Amino acid sequence: MMLISSTVFSQKEFERVANKLCKCIEKEKATTQGDVDSCLERTFAKNMDVFFKYYDAKTIDDIDMEEVGNVIGIYIAENCTYAAEAFMDEAGKESNFIEPAEDLTCLDIHQGEYYYTNEVKELNFIDTTYVSFNGDLYLERMKNGKTYSILDIEWINDCDFELTFKASNDPMKKRLSKPGDIYKYQIIDKTPTSIIIETFWNKRKYQVTFHKI
Repeated sequence: MMLISSTVFSQKEFERVANKLCKCIEKEKATTQGDVDSCLERTFAKNMDVFFKYYDAKTIDDIDMEEVGNVIGIYIAENCTYAAEAFMDEAGKESNFIEPAEDLTCLDIHQGEYYYTNEVKELNFIDTTYVSFNGDLYLERMKNGKTYSILDIEWINDCDFELTFKASNDPMKKRLSKPGDIYKYQIIDKTPTSIIIETFWNKRKYQVTFHKI
């Protein structure tokens, strides 16, 4: 019971910090990454005692910032409309987007192993996701293989595919997706060592580079 109580306590305390972050972003009417970063840094600086206490940390290196980021990210996505849109607006800016390559062939990609990264500078870590295209299954492995997501894959044509969410033990992904959710993707370019995939989420465009393993 003590372990359960401790977990519930940490969840609530982390969510209180997330709520403060939401209020800051909304109050400041944040529209750029700089605005969001400013709120994030101030909110974390004022509430680091919560994380030090929970992790019984002597230094910031003793704090699992990835876990903190997951809890706060889930809370923002589910409860803070303005803050979630501010993050998505920044991520979805089109300044670095590329145009789809002409006459692209993708049959060689229907089986393969890749990885992509997401750097979260404010939390000082790089999240690496490993991806397997394997027949009619698409597998993602996160956190050094500790968590996973399984999706069905259907190739619409040579370079376009749909993923149907089946299951995950990743805290963030299993909260944001439910079995049967469908996501559409297009491979828009490739090199001998990578592919670039484009998708739309909440009417915003995203492009991600997958690196071949």
